[in-house]
Amino acid sequence: MHIRYHRAAVEIDEAPTHGSQRESASPTSDTGSPGRPPVSQPLPTLWASRTLPVRQGRVIGVRLRASAIEVALVAAGADTLTWVDPNSVLDESQVDQWLRTARFSRSGG
Repeated sequence: MHIRYHRAAVEIDEAPTHGSQRESASPTSDTGSPGRPPVSQPLPTLWASRTLPVRQGRVIGVRLRASAIEVALVAAGADTLTWVDPNSVLDESQVDQWLRTARFSRSGG
């Protein structure tokens, strides 16, 4: 799947969705049958209306995973995204700039 922007398209591994979380269900959930594989749902992800250029490439989204924030990074010269710790690619001034210049939504850009 791709998220399409006015200047680029970026491959993502999961579809943007509205307000869902990834949780593992217990083996006895739903039908009560043990050994049933866990059910997972996409993590809540906010996609930016504008990408933020950083030294490593560009940042296009934010998500919360197990109480840790991750940002979606498209590395320079790449067409796929990876989820990274925001402290590894952003400083406070870049975060402030991104918040001032972009809007965030749960639907793809």
